[in-house]
Amino acid sequence: MTASSNFPLASPMCSFAPRCLSIDLEVGLRDTRIHSLAALRGDLPGASLHFRQGDLFAALERLDALAEGASFLLGHNLIAFDLPHLAAAKPDLRLLQLPAVDTLWLNPLAFPRNPYHQTT
Repeated sequence: MTASSNFPLASPMCSFAPRCLSIDLEVGLRDTRIHSLAALRGDLPGASLHFRQGDLFAALERLDALAEGASFLLGHNLIAFDLPHLAAAKPDLRLLQLPAVDTLWLNPLAFPRNPYHQTT
């Protein structure tokens, strides 16, 4: 594959920093409560959040602040799992209004031959 003048090949020196907030939650199977969460801004070096214990409400407030200025949310099983848990824990989160990109839904595009991606 060669680069064209319109679409040069990415080099290792090329930076990729989408204006998104990547989110991952860990939720208890029995109590369905958020036990930990992590988030990272792709466009703001060092802008991240890690919550493992303590005041969940305060952590969700910090998560919402971290989402300020983001164009979209990114996560694995974000739409069917993480976002409903966030909405249940704090329905007034502003980040819930952002578009969501779910890598679970993108996975079959990258790996269509995996048996668990087949619909029939």
